[in-house]
Amino acid sequence: MVAIVAIGLALWAALAAWAASSPWGSAPDDDYHTAMTYCAAGELDCVREGKRESICYALRSEVPGECDLTGELSAPPGEGIIEGWYPPMYYAVAGVFIDDTVAGTARNIRLANAALTVALVIGSVALSRPSIRLAVALSWLVASVPMGVFLFGSMSPSAWATLGVASMWGPLLSLLTMPSFRGRANLVTLVARLAFIEVAVLLSLGSRSEPPVYIGILTAAVTIIAFPWRPAEWRRRRNWIFVVPVLIGVQALTFLLTFTSAKISDRQSGAPDPLGPWEVAVDALALPARLLADPLLGWLDTPSPPLARALVAGAYFGSILIGLGVLYRRKVAGLAFYFLASWAFVALVLASASAPGQLQPRYFLPLLFGLVGIALLPVLGQRPTAPTRVQAIIIAIALGGANLLALLWNNVRYLDGLDGSPISAARVLDAATPAWWHSSPFDPGTTWLLGSSAFLAAAVGGVLLTLSVADEAES
Repeated sequence: MVAIVAIGLALWAALAAWAASSPWGSAPDDDYHTAMTYCAAGELDCVREGKRESICYALRSEVPGECDLTGELSAPPGEGIIEGWYPPMYYAVAGVFIDDTVAGTARNIRLANAALTVALVIGSVALSRPSIRLAVALSWLVASVPMGVFLFGSMSPSAWATLGVASMWGPLLSLLTMPSFRGRANLVTLVARLAFIEVAVLLSLGSRSEPPVYIGILTAAVTIIAFPWRPAEWRRRRNWIFVVPVLIGVQALTFLLTFTSAKISDRQSGAPDPLGPWEVAVDALALPARLLADPLLGWLDTPSPPLARALVAGAYFGSILIGLGVLYRRKVAGLAFYFLASWAFVALVLASASAPGQLQPRYFLPLLFGLVGIALLPVLGQRPTAPTRVQAIIIAIALGGANLLALLWNNVRYLDGLDGSPISAARVLDAATPAWWHSSPFDPGTTWLLGSSAFLAAAVGGVLLTLSVADEAES
């Protein structure tokens, strides 16, 4: 328990450093989501007419974050805000954290999302059966840097969309493959997994309009892996538990039909400019590489350094290749379904989008967690043989280095602007604390070093702790 608490605190500190590295408005469409939060809380009248207030540094990486003064206001502008596009749950919860200023509200929501991330990461690993905990932990690690950690320390509802999908699959697979439901311990485990899965699903469904598809695809893939396909297994398993994925599917379909159609009808007001079939197929296949090897943070105006991109892509695709060293029928079937269904969905979105170039890669980030997680699955109930301890530690260290570099660039982008000058640690270590620096009691340089060190400690410590309990009795 001491180790878990220490790892959780280190992860929160790492995400808090990301939260402090940029001013209000740095996550895409923060102006819209902030206004909707105030509207949901009854603190602002959002009106469809008019133009949304532009953020002065958005889409202009050479402009530092100091230029924007909206954070000093007691409420954001509410013009040009279209209500009904997104489920209301995220805004209702975010409204609890409204402060005296917009910047204070952003700080509160960011730190709350960081704490929620810690709870979901720890919960998803702890409530997974011991043999798959390493796969769950590594899926969080290799798919989160840098775009995930940026979002988890932001006030964007994309944070919830990603968190819910990333955290539900391990406990769901463990629930569906429980060898027994008898006994007090198994009953407690059953209830805990059910409650956690439902919370994760509702977080994701209650955030944006596309997570219902991700939840449906991932639930179906997990069910394919867990279902007792051979008649001989039916007598040994309580198959009523498979009503759970059916209920998840019903919830996902309900949210899909309720919220997606309204957003599509608003967005498709202009004539589409579709891509050709070959472009659609290739772009859909290239999506993981775009998210990992060429991530653009903020308003698609903040790149990561080349070394960080190489480390992230190497860790992610290396993990998949390591995981493919262990193959069996259920895993192959589940992985093939997940890959093909995800590719088909992305291709459909690209083919039907009126402006494919405006689709932000972060929309599809949740898909990466399930892909690498399923690829890393060992034979259920057996101690994982891959990755080895050395391989897992190398992956953790590589992601720690990538996080350090990506956080450095994100700091420089908002402190000085990316004006073409060489980016060095000195530009952050020697930087004066800007007026918008509301989220940390430390100066930018100290926050960067502490946050980067905390992430490395959480990554390595989490991997080592997961490996140390791999022999725990299955339940």
